Amino acid sequence: MKKFFVLSILSFLLMINVALSQKNPGYKIQVTIPQLADTNVYLGYYYGKWQYVKDTIKLDKAGKGIFQSKDTVGSGMYLLITPSKKYLEFILNDNERIFSIETDTTDLLGKVKVKGSLENELFFRVNNEIAKPSKEIYSLQQKVKEFKQKNLSDSVEFYNSRIKLLIDSINNMKIKYMEQYPTTLLARMFKATKDPEVPDQLPLKPDGSVDSSYQYYYFKDHYWDNINIADEALLRTPIYHNKLETYFNNVIVQHPDTIIKEADKILEKAAANKETFKYVLWWLTYNYETSKVMGFDKIFVYLADNYYKTGKAYWLSESSTQKIIERADAIRPNLLGNIAPNLILLDTAKNLNSLHNINAKYTILYFWDPSCGHCKKETPKLVEFYKQYKDSFNLKVFAVCTDSSFIEMKKVINNMQMQDFINVNGIYTASGDFRKYYDIYSTPVMYVLDQYKRIIGKRLITDQLYDFLKNYEKHPLFPEPPEQSKEPYIPLMPGGSFNE
Repeated sequence: MKKFFVLSILSFLLMINVALSQKNPGYKIQVTIPQLADTNVYLGYYYGKWQYVKDTIKLDKAGKGIFQSKDTVGSGMYLLITPSKKYLEFILNDNERIFSIETDTTDLLGKVKVKGSLENELFFRVNNEIAKPSKEIYSLQQKVKEFKQKNLSDSVEFYNSRIKLLIDSINNMKIKYMEQYPTTLLARMFKATKDPEVPDQLPLKPDGSVDSSYQYYYFKDHYWDNINIADEALLRTPIYHNKLETYFNNVIVQHPDTIIKEADKILEKAAANKETFKYVLWWLTYNYETSKVMGFDKIFVYLADNYYKTGKAYWLSESSTQKIIERADAIRPNLLGNIAPNLILLDTAKNLNSLHNINAKYTILYFWDPSCGHCKKETPKLVEFYKQYKDSFNLKVFAVCTDSSFIEMKKVINNMQMQDFINVNGIYTASGDFRKYYDIYSTPVMYVLDQYKRIIGKRLITDQLYDFLKNYEKHPLFPEPPEQSKEPYIPLMPGGSFNE
């Protein structure tokens, strides 16, 4: 018995027109729940990790009703949902579309009866068989927690061994079911949750040493062996999304280039089915466009260039596709590793000052606004950081005011003691719109540039600067000069008036 939580559809563009498959017939499902006479019940379904309501009926005085539709509906795991938001999972497969379910609110799974669907008979039977050891496992796990708190290691070991035996018994049930009914959705679900069995024996490298990375690469290379990524029915179970999310967030190396390579592989496999391709592309795009990991926006830009610009996002309107492309274009100039677009702006003395004219190992590019509340908290921290570490890190701050008023700008500079910064006004420019170059839609925003004026950090806060720079000193993301700067770097004259 489980709780059902109604989740709102994401407003993100790519979830527009969440669709069920267009290849399967409708359904006619008779429901009987005597305790819910004259009460609404709901038919729900999974889509990725979310649950949605598909249909609603009111049961009659005998607690009977029929969910019925002639619309095409995809196969998958569906939900019979009660008013208390408890629900019973069942299977809607390609062939069995007319059947009945009878159950009792006191025990939805334990007292369920089904007619007209062999797969659901099997589904409920195996779930009831698994339910008993699962409850026992939960009870034993609570005891393990208790014994751990009391440092009773012998008891912990004893109960863990019992838990292992129960888990083994459940796995054996699943294996038996998969062998007997391999084509059923539940068998495919059981198989999909099975991790690859990694060999214990480690091979030797050519030099005779043990290949300690072998097990990781074996696991990664065989991660998808037990699931068909283009299986649309699995998309309508809780398993598909979890498998996808775990692979990209926990299994593969968390580097943009690695993720891009793997994304192409998975999308190619998912493309055998339109719905799975749509979901995988949506999830990848959403995951990396909204990622808080610095540098992962490169993945979003790649997806926009290679899947949206090329028309592969078939379900989106032209205007929606264009919005994604425009978002990628706004991020593109300020990706990590790019040479920072030059800014040539008026300083407080009304002289033009060039960002690329700064001679420092590191440059903090800081966008701020006199009326910004967050800036009033962040700027004093940056002032103190600069005073303390400007010499040890050989850094300078190029502070760009985003307000047109020099009077307000100067007032804040004096009040915040920002005089040691290179203070310029972004509105008075000889180099174009800073907002376009640096994706500035709010303040404060902070970038970190290296001696070549290459972007090495973005959207940091002052509290992160010390650790970031110390780590970069030890493990630079870009240890070599940029391609166009292989010759020794000769900076322009720092500060003062700008001359062509």
